[in-house]
Amino acid sequence: MADVPLGKQDVASETALALDPPDSGLNPEETCLQLERKRIVVAAINKLTPTLRTAMKLRALRDLSTQETAGILGLSVGTVKARLFHGRGKLRAMLNGIPDLLGRMENRHCGRVTR
Repeated sequence: MADVPLGKQDVASETALALDPPDSGLNPEETCLQLERKRIVVAAINKLTPTLRTAMKLRALRDLSTQETAGILGLSVGTVKARLFHGRGKLRAMLNGIPDLLGRMENRHCGRVTR
């Protein structure tokens, strides 16, 4: 890397270096809501029967493919697909009663209920 004498730098490069890059992460409120959503979904998954729960955890939480999940469980791909279908249906029914799961969760701050 070549040294550039201070006198030869232009204003544009100084400005570009002085600015912080934009923060692409979630703000604290969004982070809190994301954690709360995950907690609720994991709690619901834990209420499923063991066969459905195991398939859902491998596929959804560990982000494995259906083929990988079938291999780990020693099942056919079709059986895993059926378990995922039934598991998602049961989760949908459980989470349907939770108001505004995908939107803002009022009166909650990272798992603590505020009054």
